[in-house]
Amino acid sequence: MKKLVLNYRLVLLLIVTILVACEATDLPKYEEMSEIELVMHNALLPENEQIVCQEEISDWVGGRFQRIPRRCFTVAQLKQLQRDAEFASRGSNSASQPNPNAGQVGGGFMQ
Repeated sequence: MKKLVLNYRLVLLLIVTILVACEATDLPKYEEMSEIELVMHNALLPENEQIVCQEEISDWVGGRFQRIPRRCFTVAQLKQLQRDAEFASRGSNSASQPNPNAGQVGGGFMQ
């Protein structure tokens, strides 16, 4: 009986330790940091790993009043978003432009 109580306490202690360890590994919440905290965080990081935040916006968008929360990204994420947007805009513009090689044998690729 004494061994059973001891084993139960060890299991309980192990579970509590694991839960505490999981809670301690959370990433920083950049949206909750002040500008000074972000500057200190970014001071020693390479440019692509630095954090940039867009402040909370409340305004009329598309005829509706919307609240957009503060959002934070790394510089690398912003660069990727910009490249994706440029690629998407090129794709939509190219569909509306006429193809000068249309109707040629091989689609104009073989000259």
